[in-house]
Amino acid sequence: MLGTTIYRRDRLRRLIVIALLAFVAYTLLLRPVKSIREVNVKLGKDGGSSIETLEVEEPESEMLAEEISAEELYIIRTRSNEYILIVDARSKEEFDEAHISGALPLEKFEKTDFDRFPKIRVFFYSNHQDRSKETANYYASRGIKAIYLKGGLTEWDHEQRARLVERSSL
Repeated sequence: MLGTTIYRRDRLRRLIVIALLAFVAYTLLLRPVKSIREVNVKLGKDGGSSIETLEVEEPESEMLAEEISAEELYIIRTRSNEYILIVDARSKEEFDEAHISGALPLEKFEKTDFDRFPKIRVFFYSNHQDRSKETANYYASRGIKAIYLKGGLTEWDHEQRARLVERSSL
């Protein structure tokens, strides 16, 4: 009986040590680094030196904004009761030429008070996805739930969603 109790305690200690080592390994090796310290050594005229430490932000390797397919956005847009915003990350001229119906131009979205909409998901799109990805990452870094449309408006048109695209009548 005593041997079983000692065995259980020993086993518990091993599990705790393994969990602690795994946590330490994660924090030191796997977690993305957000900033690094840069040390500058300045030499004075009198021969002395001073050390200056600067905080330098390092770009994170992880994406801030999520990606969504045209099909998924279509389903959310047509079947969900969730209040969402769709924002066109293209220029005003491109927006006037054609856009997803109900979408806001980026200029108008930038004037929005984001504190009033803390839990609203905002979907960004552009012609292909480059501008929308960049814009979504920018707003995601500022605390907005930003998602960009994979493939952009091109993919939206390709996926037979043309009835939800408004084109200007020229």
